[in-house]
Amino acid sequence: MFDPQPIRIDTDQIKGLTSQYLQHISKRLGLVLVIIALGIAGAFIWSWRSRPAYEAKCSFVLEEKSGGGSGIAGIASQFGFDLGSLGGGSGNFFSGDNINDIIGSSTVMDEVLLSKVDSATTLADVYLDASGMRSAYGWKDKLNNFSFAKPITSAEASHVRDTALLVVREKIRENSLLIDRTSKKGSIFSVQVKSPDPKFAKLFTERLVSVTSNMYIDIKTRNLTGNIAKLEKRADSLRQLFGSKSRQSYEQQILDANEAFKLNLANTEISQRDKSVIFEIYAEVMKNLEVSRMLLINQTPVIQVLDSPKDPLVDVRMPLLKLLAIAFVLSVAVGILLASLSFRMPKENGA
Repeated sequence: MFDPQPIRIDTDQIKGLTSQYLQHISKRLGLVLVIIALGIAGAFIWSWRSRPAYEAKCSFVLEEKSGGGSGIAGIASQFGFDLGSLGGGSGNFFSGDNINDIIGSSTVMDEVLLSKVDSATTLADVYLDASGMRSAYGWKDKLNNFSFAKPITSAEASHVRDTALLVVREKIRENSLLIDRTSKKGSIFSVQVKSPDPKFAKLFTERLVSVTSNMYIDIKTRNLTGNIAKLEKRADSLRQLFGSKSRQSYEQQILDANEAFKLNLANTEISQRDKSVIFEIYAEVMKNLEVSRMLLINQTPVIQVLDSPKDPLVDVRMPLLKLLAIAFVLSVAVGILLASLSFRMPKENGA
């Protein structure tokens, strides 16, 4: 049968060991103080040399319109038009899940970066100045008088432009841009941009959402918009043809015809028949055109901005006092740890 034995704890031995450890730490107090001083100095230097980080945040809701146009797609297909996914087919390829990729795509970001702030400055130029990239190693001689707003005059300037734009885009993706979704199944998205320049952060965030919205809507409705343009063109040509046939019918009508003009009566009948056929086709085309327009309205997604960045933006860097407190605690911990490495447990008598 299991017989547990009592565990004896020698409190005097623990007190003695603790006293020896504290004495050892007190002897190494100079090392601990040096590490604390280095930690606090490092916190001061980091706070002094770090650039401001102004954060601009924009949130928007994406409302996807439901399908349900399969019958309309069948009618339109009779006239040689394909409504595609907007006509009730697969509409998941450009679903809301892909909007994150659209926001961070090179096409969208380049369009925003090259957009004008004024007549001689683009957002990419503002980023070069704010980030210190103009004076960075390897770029100082190339970007001194460079501007993305100036026309490209040589192959070398084109290479510098493309390379600098690539570097700016990748830096923003890695360090400044955060795209978030409130929930996996939700439709509310947020875009956050941090920059040393509050003007850049605000404008870049607003324009990024605007360009993304326009591109996303264009992707979702491009097929149907093209079909509507074809229907409008066909309706215009049928209307002109119908008008010419009407004039031709009136010109060939004879009030009191004799035997010599019976051939003209036959031409008049043929012209009126052609006019009736053209009118029926025109009516069907106009009906499908109106249906397609209604479908476009019902299928166009809505991107509604909920919160946009407001001036003045807040510097989200860690406050100096909080940074010093964290540096002090970490420095004390590191100092005690280093001082403890040289502590040796006392050997028992007779061992």
